[in-house]
This record gives sequence, C-alpha cells and structure tokens, in this order.
Amino acid sequence: MNRTTEGLRDVLFDELRDFLTGTVDSEHVKSVTRCSGAILATVAKDLEAARLVADMRLGRDQPVSVADLNLNLLLTRTPSIAKNHPTPD
Repeated sequence: MNRTTEGLRDVLFDELRDFLTGTVDSEHVKSVTRCSGAILATVAKDLEAARLVADMRLGRDQPVSVADLNLNLLLTRTPSIAKNHPTPD
C-alpha cells in the first residue's frame, strides 16, 4: 500500500467493494474505517501544527494557507497489510 491519500482511497474502495460483495463483514469494515479515520486525524494535526509554526516564524496574526506552508512530505510504501491489499511493485 502506498502511504498516500491515493493509497488510502484505494484500500477504502477495495474494502467497500469487498463488503458489498460479501467478502468481508461489517466489523472488518468498521475496523478499517476507524483506522483510516485515525490516520486522517494525524494528518489534520500535522497540518495544524505546521500552520502554527509558520505563523510564529512569520509573526502573522492570521493563519496561513496550507499552500503557503511549502511542506516537503515524504511518501513511502508500507508492507502489505493483508492478502487482499498487496503492495504494488
């Protein structure tokens, strides 16, 4: 799985498909969605922290936009989390 929003969307859409076709049960899907929600919450906190640091550095009273933060985010791959989600080559 790619550690990107695209990779997360792929996993979530795969889970939705598997749920709709009866391959996985609702408890499995709930677990995956809770985990993805936690991942997204950490991204929101990272962006909030970066925005606050940028405001302090620039002495701004008003928040800056995400684009102004000029973030250099490292996108990496993770090992496969399940046989249904192999890591692409």
